[in-house]
Amino acid sequence: MRTVLLVVASLVACRPPEPLRLGITVSADGIEAAALAVEEINAAGGIGGRPLELVSIPFRNGSAGTAIATAERLAADPSILAVIGHSNSATSLAAAQIYNAQGLPQIAPVATSPLFALAGRYSFRLVPDDRLQAKFMAERALEDPAVRRVAILYVNDDYGRGLYGELRRRLVEGGVDVVYEAPYLEGAAPDQLDSGAREVIGARPQMLFWRAGSPSSGACSPRCARGSRTSRSSPATGWKPA
Repeated sequence: MRTVLLVVASLVACRPPEPLRLGITVSADGIEAAALAVEEINAAGGIGGRPLELVSIPFRNGSAGTAIATAERLAADPSILAVIGHSNSATSLAAAQIYNAQGLPQIAPVATSPLFALAGRYSFRLVPDDRLQAKFMAERALEDPAVRRVAILYVNDDYGRGLYGELRRRLVEGGVDVVYEAPYLEGAAPDQLDSGAREVIGARPQMLFWRAGSPSSGACSPRCARGSRTSRSSPATGWKPA
Protein backbone atom coordinates (compact mmCIF):
# COMPACT_ATOMS: atom_id res chain seq x y z
CA MET A 1 0.00 0.00 0.00
CA ARG A 2 2.84 2.36 0.80
CA THR A 3 4.25 1.77 -2.67
CA VAL A 4 0.86 2.47 -4.23
CA LEU A 5 0.55 5.72 -2.29
CA LEU A 6 4.01 6.81 -3.38
CA VAL A 7 3.18 6.11 -7.02
CA VAL A 8 -0.10 8.09 -6.77
CA ALA A 9 1.67 10.97 -5.05
CA SER A 10 4.36 11.08 -7.71
CA LEU A 11 1.74 11.09 -10.49
CA VAL A 12 -0.13 13.95 -8.85
CA ALA A 13 3.10 15.89 -8.44
CA CYS A 14 3.83 15.48 -12.16
CA ARG A 15 0.48 16.90 -13.23
CA PRO A 16 0.59 20.46 -14.56
CA PRO A 17 -0.82 23.02 -12.13
CA GLU A 18 -4.48 23.84 -12.53
CA PRO A 19 -5.04 27.19 -14.27
CA LEU A 20 -6.61 30.19 -12.57
CA ARG A 21 -9.69 30.82 -14.71
CA LEU A 22 -11.14 34.30 -15.20
CA GLY A 23 -14.36 35.09 -17.05
CA ILE A 24 -14.31 38.08 -19.38
CA THR A 25 -17.16 39.70 -21.27
CA VAL A 26 -16.12 42.93 -22.97
CA SER A 27 -15.63 44.14 -26.52
CA ALA A 28 -13.58 42.09 -28.98
CA ASP A 29 -10.70 44.56 -28.65
CA GLY A 30 -10.85 44.25 -24.87
CA ILE A 31 -10.71 40.47 -25.03
CA GLU A 32 -7.70 40.62 -27.35
CA ALA A 33 -5.93 42.99 -24.98
CA ALA A 34 -6.65 40.72 -22.02
CA ALA A 35 -5.35 37.71 -23.96
CA LEU A 36 -2.07 39.55 -24.59
CA ALA A 37 -1.77 40.35 -20.88
CA VAL A 38 -2.45 36.74 -19.94
CA GLU A 39 0.17 35.58 -22.44
CA GLU A 40 2.78 37.86 -20.85
CA ILE A 41 1.86 36.79 -17.31
CA ASN A 42 1.98 33.10 -18.18
CA ALA A 43 5.31 33.52 -19.96
CA ALA A 44 6.68 34.95 -16.71
CA GLY A 45 5.52 31.94 -14.72
CA GLY A 46 1.88 32.75 -14.07
CA ILE A 47 0.64 33.62 -10.60
CA GLY A 48 2.17 31.52 -7.88
CA GLY A 49 3.27 29.07 -10.53
CA ARG A 50 -0.26 28.66 -11.88
CA PRO A 51 -1.18 29.87 -15.38
CA LEU A 52 -4.07 32.20 -16.09
CA GLU A 53 -6.85 31.14 -18.42
CA LEU A 54 -9.63 33.29 -19.88
CA VAL A 55 -13.20 32.17 -20.40
CA SER A 56 -14.34 34.68 -23.01
CA ILE A 57 -17.89 35.67 -23.91
CA PRO A 58 -17.82 38.55 -26.42
CA PHE A 59 -20.01 41.55 -25.64
CA ARG A 60 -22.85 41.49 -28.18
CA ASN A 61 -25.29 44.26 -27.27
CA GLY A 62 -26.11 46.64 -24.47
CA SER A 63 -29.30 45.03 -23.20
CA ALA A 64 -29.74 44.21 -19.53
CA GLY A 65 -31.26 40.84 -20.42
CA THR A 66 -28.20 39.75 -22.36
CA ALA A 67 -25.91 40.93 -19.56
CA ILE A 68 -27.86 38.97 -16.95
CA ALA A 69 -27.85 35.83 -19.11
CA THR A 70 -24.09 36.14 -19.59
CA ALA A 71 -23.55 36.67 -15.86
CA GLU A 72 -25.64 33.61 -15.01
CA ARG A 73 -23.63 31.52 -17.45
CA LEU A 74 -20.31 32.63 -15.94
CA ALA A 75 -21.50 32.37 -12.33
CA ALA A 76 -22.67 28.81 -12.94
CA ASP A 77 -19.08 27.70 -13.64
CA PRO A 78 -17.45 26.93 -10.27
CA SER A 79 -13.97 27.02 -11.78
CA ILE A 80 -14.22 30.75 -12.59
CA LEU A 81 -12.65 32.85 -9.83
CA ALA A 82 -13.70 36.33 -11.01
CA VAL A 83 -15.23 38.13 -13.99
CA ILE A 84 -13.95 41.10 -15.97
CA GLY A 85 -16.93 42.96 -17.41
CA HIS A 86 -19.15 44.30 -18.75
CA SER A 87 -18.70 46.89 -21.52
CA ASN A 88 -20.71 49.81 -20.15
CA SER A 89 -22.42 51.03 -17.00
CA ALA A 90 -25.86 49.67 -17.83
CA THR A 91 -24.75 46.09 -18.48
CA SER A 92 -22.26 46.13 -15.60
CA LEU A 93 -25.02 47.19 -13.19
CA ALA A 94 -27.48 44.62 -14.54
CA ALA A 95 -24.96 41.79 -14.21
CA ALA A 96 -23.74 42.90 -10.78
CA GLN A 97 -26.84 41.52 -9.07
CA ILE A 98 -25.97 38.02 -10.30
CA TYR A 99 -22.30 38.21 -9.33
CA ASN A 100 -23.05 39.55 -5.87
CA ALA A 101 -25.74 36.95 -5.24
CA GLN A 102 -23.21 34.23 -6.11
CA GLY A 103 -20.25 35.84 -4.32
CA LEU A 104 -18.29 36.07 -7.56
CA PRO A 105 -15.94 39.10 -7.80
CA GLN A 106 -16.68 41.42 -10.72
CA ILE A 107 -14.12 43.88 -12.09
CA ALA A 108 -15.84 46.44 -14.35
CA PRO A 109 -13.26 48.17 -16.56
CA VAL A 110 -15.46 50.99 -17.91
CA ALA A 111 -18.49 51.39 -15.59
CA THR A 112 -18.61 55.07 -14.66
CA SER A 113 -22.17 55.39 -13.32
CA PRO A 114 -22.18 56.63 -9.69
CA LEU A 115 -24.75 53.90 -8.97
CA PHE A 116 -22.10 51.23 -9.50
CA ALA A 117 -20.63 52.12 -6.11
CA LEU A 118 -23.81 50.61 -4.62
CA ALA A 119 -23.79 47.48 -6.78
CA GLY A 120 -22.49 45.24 -3.99
CA ARG A 121 -19.44 44.13 -2.06
CA TYR A 122 -18.19 41.91 -4.90
CA SER A 123 -18.30 44.58 -7.61
CA PHE A 124 -15.26 46.77 -8.32
CA ARG A 125 -14.42 49.25 -11.07
CA LEU A 126 -11.18 50.46 -12.64
CA VAL A 127 -12.17 54.04 -13.56
CA PRO A 128 -13.49 57.08 -11.67
CA ASP A 129 -17.22 57.67 -11.79
CA ASP A 130 -19.08 60.32 -13.78
CA ARG A 131 -18.91 62.92 -11.04
CA LEU A 132 -15.35 63.78 -12.06
CA GLN A 133 -16.25 63.90 -15.75
CA ALA A 134 -19.24 66.13 -15.00
CA LYS A 135 -17.05 68.39 -12.87
CA PHE A 136 -14.59 68.84 -15.75
CA MET A 137 -17.34 69.52 -18.28
CA ALA A 138 -19.09 72.04 -16.06
CA GLU A 139 -15.86 73.85 -15.29
CA ARG A 140 -15.12 74.27 -18.98
CA ALA A 141 -18.52 75.93 -19.44
CA LEU A 142 -18.35 78.05 -16.28
CA GLU A 143 -14.92 79.44 -17.13
CA ASP A 144 -16.55 81.41 -19.97
CA PRO A 145 -18.66 84.21 -18.39
CA ALA A 146 -20.52 84.70 -21.68
CA VAL A 147 -22.09 81.24 -21.42
CA ARG A 148 -25.32 81.58 -19.44
CA ARG A 149 -27.65 79.32 -21.44
CA VAL A 150 -26.92 75.66 -22.19
CA ALA A 151 -28.72 72.63 -23.62
CA ILE A 152 -28.05 69.01 -22.65
CA LEU A 153 -28.77 65.92 -24.76
CA TYR A 154 -27.82 62.59 -23.21
CA VAL A 155 -28.16 58.93 -24.09
CA ASN A 156 -30.95 57.33 -22.04
CA ASP A 157 -29.04 54.67 -20.11
CA ASP A 158 -27.31 54.41 -16.74
CA TYR A 159 -24.22 56.17 -18.08
CA GLY A 160 -26.09 59.03 -19.72
CA ARG A 161 -28.56 59.62 -16.89
CA GLY A 162 -25.86 59.58 -14.21
CA LEU A 163 -23.63 62.01 -16.09
CA TYR A 164 -26.56 64.27 -16.99
CA GLY A 165 -27.76 64.55 -13.38
CA GLU A 166 -24.35 65.51 -12.03
CA LEU A 167 -23.57 67.90 -14.90
CA ARG A 168 -26.92 69.65 -14.58
CA ARG A 169 -26.49 70.11 -10.84
CA ARG A 170 -23.07 71.70 -11.24
CA LEU A 171 -24.20 74.00 -14.05
CA VAL A 172 -27.22 75.25 -12.11
CA GLU A 173 -25.13 75.78 -8.98
CA GLY A 174 -22.78 77.86 -11.14
CA GLY A 175 -25.60 80.14 -12.23
CA VAL A 176 -26.10 78.69 -15.72
CA ASP A 177 -29.63 78.29 -17.07
CA VAL A 178 -30.36 74.87 -18.62
CA VAL A 179 -32.77 75.95 -21.35
CA TYR A 180 -33.25 72.53 -22.94
CA GLU A 181 -32.62 68.96 -21.71
CA ALA A 182 -33.74 65.64 -23.14
CA PRO A 183 -32.72 61.97 -23.35
CA TYR A 184 -32.59 59.88 -26.50
CA LEU A 185 -32.15 56.21 -27.26
CA GLU A 186 -28.74 55.00 -28.38
CA GLY A 187 -28.86 53.68 -31.91
CA ALA A 188 -31.74 55.97 -32.92
CA ALA A 189 -31.87 56.75 -36.63
CA PRO A 190 -30.45 60.19 -37.51
CA ASP A 191 -33.84 61.41 -38.73
CA GLN A 192 -35.34 60.60 -35.34
CA LEU A 193 -32.98 63.12 -33.78
CA ASP A 194 -34.06 65.93 -36.08
CA SER A 195 -37.04 67.08 -34.03
CA GLY A 196 -34.91 67.26 -30.91
CA ALA A 197 -32.21 69.14 -32.80
CA ARG A 198 -34.75 71.69 -33.98
CA GLU A 199 -35.98 72.15 -30.40
CA VAL A 200 -32.41 72.70 -29.25
CA ILE A 201 -31.88 75.35 -31.91
CA GLY A 202 -35.19 76.98 -30.95
CA ALA A 203 -34.11 77.19 -27.31
CA ARG A 204 -31.09 79.24 -28.45
CA PRO A 205 -28.49 77.84 -26.03
CA GLN A 206 -25.01 79.30 -26.03
CA MET A 207 -23.50 75.87 -25.51
CA LEU A 208 -24.70 72.33 -26.20
CA PHE A 209 -23.61 69.26 -24.25
CA TRP A 210 -24.30 66.18 -26.39
CA ARG A 211 -23.33 63.06 -24.48
CA ALA A 212 -23.48 59.99 -26.69
CA GLY A 213 -22.80 56.42 -25.64
CA SER A 214 -20.98 55.77 -28.93
CA PRO A 215 -19.94 57.88 -31.95
CA SER A 216 -22.86 56.65 -34.05
CA SER A 217 -25.45 57.51 -31.41
CA GLY A 218 -24.45 61.15 -31.56
CA ALA A 219 -24.96 61.47 -35.31
CA CYS A 220 -27.60 63.69 -36.85
CA SER A 221 -29.02 63.91 -40.34
CA PRO A 222 -27.90 66.45 -42.98
CA ARG A 223 -30.99 68.52 -42.17
CA CYS A 224 -30.06 68.55 -38.49
CA ALA A 225 -26.46 69.45 -39.34
CA ARG A 226 -27.56 72.40 -41.48
CA GLY A 227 -29.22 73.87 -38.43
CA SER A 228 -25.89 74.21 -36.66
CA ARG A 229 -23.61 75.17 -39.54
CA THR A 230 -22.93 78.55 -37.96
CA SER A 231 -21.54 76.86 -34.86
CA ARG A 232 -17.96 76.29 -33.89
CA SER A 233 -16.49 73.56 -31.72
CA SER A 234 -16.58 74.00 -27.99
CA PRO A 235 -13.98 72.40 -25.68
CA ALA A 236 -16.90 71.32 -23.50
CA THR A 237 -17.85 68.63 -26.03
CA GLY A 238 -20.59 70.66 -27.62
CA TRP A 239 -21.08 73.61 -29.92
CA LYS A 240 -21.24 77.28 -29.26
CA PRO A 241 -22.68 79.89 -31.62
CA ALA A 242 -19.95 81.92 -33.32
